[in-house]
Amino acid sequence: MAVDLAGDYAGLVRIWNGPRPLPRLGLIGVLPAHRRRGLARALVQPLPPAGSARVSRI
Repeated sequence: MAVDLAGDYAGLVRIWNGPRPLPRLGLIGVLPAHRRRGLARALVQPLPPAGSARVSRI
């Protein structure tokens, strides 16, 4: 999740760690006022999450 300087939501990323062999990137969302600034890219940069060797983005 990302928040702006006022503490309001700006974007989020959801990773689903279900029964499949790899965690899946389930959702990336950025509010319109924060788009086109690289926020979505920044939200997925830390992938893979701690404890996972790889993450499926499909």
